[in-house]
Amino acid sequence: MDKELRKIIIINLFLLISYLFTIETVCYVGRFILRKPNVGFLLKIKKRPKELNDKCQHMISHPFLGYIHDPDSGCIVKNGKIKNDYIEYPKNKNYLNSVITLGGSTTDGFYNHYNKGITWSSALSNILDHNKYKYSILNGGVGGYSSSQETLKLLLGINNIQKKKNVKLIISLNGINELPQYNTSLWQEQNLPFWNEFHVKTIKYKKYIDLRGHDAFISPPNLIAFPAFLSFIDGFSRGKDFTKLNKYVSYGESYTNNIYKEKAAIWTRNVKLMNYIAKENNAKYLVFLQPTMGINKNQTPTKKSSLDYKVYKSALNKKIYINEKFISHYKFTAKLYDELKDSCKKLDFCIDISSVAPPDGNNYTDPRHHNENGNKIIAKAIFTTIKKYLK
Repeated sequence: MDKELRKIIIINLFLLISYLFTIETVCYVGRFILRKPNVGFLLKIKKRPKELNDKCQHMISHPFLGYIHDPDSGCIVKNGKIKNDYIEYPKNKNYLNSVITLGGSTTDGFYNHYNKGITWSSALSNILDHNKYKYSILNGGVGGYSSSQETLKLLLGINNIQKKKNVKLIISLNGINELPQYNTSLWQEQNLPFWNEFHVKTIKYKKYIDLRGHDAFISPPNLIAFPAFLSFIDGFSRGKDFTKLNKYVSYGESYTNNIYKEKAAIWTRNVKLMNYIAKENNAKYLVFLQPTMGINKNQTPTKKSSLDYKVYKSALNKKIYINEKFISHYKFTAKLYDELKDSCKKLDFCIDISSVAPPDGNNYTDPRHHNENGNKIIAKAIFTTIKKYLK
């Protein structure tokens, strides 16, 4: 290679690296200005997700629900025992009558990183036991589930549960996972009921389930170059997820300009379905509108020295991009709850407890999840309502 050609190659390589460096810098600064999560700069080591190190967070795919907890992961549940993808409380007693509890991560009995394993369901079980109510609690909550997945899970499982347990009461604690653009919530419910992002990715990226066992999912860390620029490119491709499914959909979207009202309508449809399913199985259904931080004055902390205020402050400047503009995280949630609360008032089986367990000291782990203290307060509020339905 002559000297002139080598010089040209070096110059072009330098220019290419300079261009990429400039683009990466612009994308990185842009994400900072838009208050988006830090994805790294120039080089990023993608580590194995911490969820894979926690046996209680191991998920397996499900053809209808998208994913469920792996009952054979070796997870040790506090105060309960694993029964398929449910947690049964109390673990040392086998009562004939039972109560099913449903919800998202605020209910999930496999999760212990929010509440040290003290869920509102396990706290409710303790209250029932203390008051001599002989009922098992079957906790079917799963992190990320919306009311759509709750409905389908109940429909798929109620018949088998009734063969072994006499289900008297079915309780949902939900609301927060109905948020628009919530990553693991179901979307396009009106066209593809119960589909979620995992089904979409399977079709789009031709990624299929690996049946070789758990070790197949354990991969070493890998190096990602120009992560900020790649996230910018990925932002343009996400919109194609919707068009990718056109051949599977026979009619178009029907969302109105008020996405919050649409989400509340979907929630209403789902809880009504769960109510009908319960009636057909001679059980009582109740849905409780869950409390979450920042949706009203009662759920907004005022003691700046408290642990709850530190939790509140962690998301104070967080912005959500929706309807072509940015909106604060707490206002985003409050708008949805305004619609959910109105819908709840019209249902005789809906109880609004969104103001209980307020952040008045140390009741929250993060803005969406109560800790063990908050869960005990929620359990007491639910018990006050349900005890008239129990023997």
